[in-house]
Amino acid sequence: MNVYDRAIGAIFGLAAGDRIGGPTRMAFILGQYLLSQQTFNKHELLEEYLKWWKKRGFDTGPITAKVFSLICSGHQSKEAVKEVHLSSGGRTGGCNPMHRSMVIAAASSVPLEKIEKISRDEASITHYDDLAGKMAALSNLFCRYLILGENLDSAITKVIGAKKKTFLVSARQELERNGYALNVFKAALFFLHNYSSFEESLNASIRFAGLPNYAPVIVGGWAGALYGFSKIPKQYYSHCKMITELASIAQQLAAELKMEK
Repeated sequence: MNVYDRAIGAIFGLAAGDRIGGPTRMAFILGQYLLSQQTFNKHELLEEYLKWWKKRGFDTGPITAKVFSLICSGHQSKEAVKEVHLSSGGRTGGCNPMHRSMVIAAASSVPLEKIEKISRDEASITHYDDLAGKMAALSNLFCRYLILGENLDSAITKVIGAKKKTFLVSARQELERNGYALNVFKAALFFLHNYSSFEESLNASIRFAGLPNYAPVIVGGWAGALYGFSKIPKQYYSHCKMITELASIAQQLAAELKMEK
């Protein structure tokens, strides 16, 4: 297994964990944008998201849906983001940015040192609370280290270091079933850390999460990066309705990693 296989695995793993489809579609849009542009501009990316939203957007999470709806009704993007934050009682620290931005970790055009900034900028398109961007950045950095071949413990140390006690949960009953980004990160880390294969990690996270589309999306992406695309059984992503498109974008995003060992 090489870096290229793990990068492809992160994208297909995300699709495997996404049983509704919105995160995969938004990740695909972001992936297309990263391939087409030399620099990251969140306003340009917002326009790409809105093109999809206006036609058939779905499963974005409530915060993103409200922001997009306000923008479409005439609000400026910055104004819409703040208004939704205020109207939701400041509860804009959700996991949708973590879901949709994982392709950043697999994109060979994005150097390691730029992952945090781009992830935070991407999250700020819809989420006012800085926690959403912080957790997306940590998730994508963690995923990139796994793609680069770090073992699980090493990747955890590199990303959260001395804060391990904050993020590592020892018992399932301590986990919370909601879309708050910190809780999703903790849950995903629990299932990756306590199970020994792609299938076991993802299946356990799905049993835990139930219908909400939260932790399994992250577990799938991280586990795909850890174990590689070649270790993901086809039936785990066969439900994805855009598998051909996803394969093409994944291969292009990770192209420069193909010769890495």
